Amino acid sequence: MARQLDRRGDWTETGAARRARDLRAVTVELLREELAAQRRGTESFNAEHVKTELLGKFLAFRKTGYGVNTALAMLYSAHGYPPQYVQQEFTRGGGYPEEVEAILTDLATRLLTDDVARLAEAELYALSPELCDVVTAAAATMTDADCDLIRADDMPMPNGLLILPHTVWSEGPSGEVNDVRAVRWSEPRDLPVVDPKHLGSPRYLRGLQLSTYGDPKETVPDGSRATLAAYAAEKRASLPPLLYTGTRILVLADDVELTGGLAEALAENAIRSRDYVKDLARKAGLSDEEVEVDYERGALISDPTNTFPLRFQYAFSRLCAQQIAVPEQAERTHGAGLQSARLRLPPDVNVVKLRKQQDRREPADPRFHSSVQWKERHMVRMYKRLQHYKSGRTRPVFIGPYVRGPEHLPLAQPRPTVTVVSR
Repeated sequence: MARQLDRRGDWTETGAARRARDLRAVTVELLREELAAQRRGTESFNAEHVKTELLGKFLAFRKTGYGVNTALAMLYSAHGYPPQYVQQEFTRGGGYPEEVEAILTDLATRLLTDDVARLAEAELYALSPELCDVVTAAAATMTDADCDLIRADDMPMPNGLLILPHTVWSEGPSGEVNDVRAVRWSEPRDLPVVDPKHLGSPRYLRGLQLSTYGDPKETVPDGSRATLAAYAAEKRASLPPLLYTGTRILVLADDVELTGGLAEALAENAIRSRDYVKDLARKAGLSDEEVEVDYERGALISDPTNTFPLRFQYAFSRLCAQQIAVPEQAERTHGAGLQSARLRLPPDVNVVKLRKQQDRREPADPRFHSSVQWKERHMVRMYKRLQHYKSGRTRPVFIGPYVRGPEHLPLAQPRPTVTVVSR
């Protein structure tokens, strides 16, 4: 696998672009071959892994009191598919009839097949380490109410795949630790939204489907990744370098005008979220308008609603729109062209970095005499506020980040801290 660091251990644009291409190419090739073998009757290890994850979610729905068909409907809808049902309902305990096994196998195969196809067509983006820290910090300040503001035109491109330079960690609602190494979203489309009380007539709303991927070599606290790797070795199967970890669906704000009940619910949720954030600020001794969040690389991001990947992607989109994050197309090598042609993949990679900003107190020419002897640049802070437009739109706006020090010096490593102030 290509490295994104040079011989001195420094991150480079060329290395990052090469690694992003390789991560996608190896993942797509491995899963294509495995799914093709499955169609010939061979078991797909990765499809079985996805099925196991789906079964866990299905049983979680069952434990909340949903019947089998309701749990299946919620599971299919949560992944963007029209629901399928068993012929005979089974309501006792938290179990399930044998028919569910076949339905989950079908869903896992469809999910993996569609994911591979969308991975192959997505526009590829490789983030620089300092930008990844800034996006993570920005995402940490956002609430579910901010995500409710997302519309289709907020996406920087219809189909995209973000490759992170390092793993970002978050802590879920039950204390579980989740790792994110890549985030992919697909073009907004009409997705089925199921009402548990009216299973037979799902509503179709414009929505965004977002998938996340982890690093199969990462060590997660519960030991599940090591167990999976050992089981794969026992089965003589290979895990892709971008290991599928889940899909999330977000109904876009474009449909709010079409569904009055949904609009009222979103508005109420936004007010409650704002009040909650202000209450946290008051308890922390801060003003009602500011909440300060420190992020240090490798730290756990609190994710009580399990929406961190959505907030990460939206923060990236907003930073791109504000030109704080600047993508530049990496040079396409001959080898990259051959690899892309062989696997039918887009050959281009956009390397995204922080916009260059000259500190106002520092001269543009590094040779200019200064009383401050800088050895490296330092990330200082960034601010977030909600911007209301005359059109009625509201979007989060990030001001910053500000980097102190002459542009020719490296950014402070290896423990950068970004301080973000939100409303």
